[in-house]
Amino acid sequence: MFDDRSRARHLLKGFDFDSQLAAVKVLLKDLRKVDEAHTQRVKELSALADAETGDEHGFPCADAYVDLCHEGIYMAATHSMAAVSMLAPLTEGLFVGLFRGLGIRAEKKGMPVGMDARRRATPEQLWDPHFVFKPGSKGEKSIVRGIEQVAVCSGLVEHLPKDYLIKLDALFAYRNKMLHCGFEWPEDERAAFAKRLPDWPVDWFQLASINDKPWTFYMSWSFIDCCIAFVDDIQLGAGAFIRNADGTLGEILRRH
Repeated sequence: MFDDRSRARHLLKGFDFDSQLAAVKVLLKDLRKVDEAHTQRVKELSALADAETGDEHGFPCADAYVDLCHEGIYMAATHSMAAVSMLAPLTEGLFVGLFRGLGIRAEKKGMPVGMDARRRATPEQLWDPHFVFKPGSKGEKSIVRGIEQVAVCSGLVEHLPKDYLIKLDALFAYRNKMLHCGFEWPEDERAAFAKRLPDWPVDWFQLASINDKPWTFYMSWSFIDCCIAFVDDIQLGAGAFIRNADGTLGEILRRH
């Protein structure tokens, strides 16, 4: 059946995106099981520690509970690093591949497209979402704003989730912090990211604090699930863009 996902897949020549996504899901499933097992162990030790009266060895359950909680903070950061290091490139690669496919088809047809905002782009940059063009500029690097500009200019934006920019903003902002700063960021970086949390749904990120100050930030499983669903929505949107076009670039592509 040639559905919207198939239409989008046809744009991704040279990409086996379905296999990429399946591999990511397998690893995330394993990480979630480890998290769940650790959470259960923390609950069990907490109950034992609450019932502990102490002996000549002190409070072994309470001590083990504290150690396990400390270990859990770094484990959560490690899992979050693994998740964002897969999900951000997966999402970025999907947009890059889709826009490249759209550009190739448009060029073959020799038809003008509504890319006026990117008229200063070189041919290589025109459909490359790593670049955003502002009046008078030769192009600036920004994957989020670049995706937005190409999506708006091409008309794809009409078929993307309404909150696509919020999702991209949160995903790449967190990716940049984790990959550049590691698990424990400098204090000014922690404070800056904490100020951004109100920009996004409250259940997307969790944090551990020291002395009431941010310490480490994690992607929640709610946000991880959201990102997985998001890449599927992007594919469906690209397919719908081609299928539903009416005299725009999408119709040109659909007829190709």
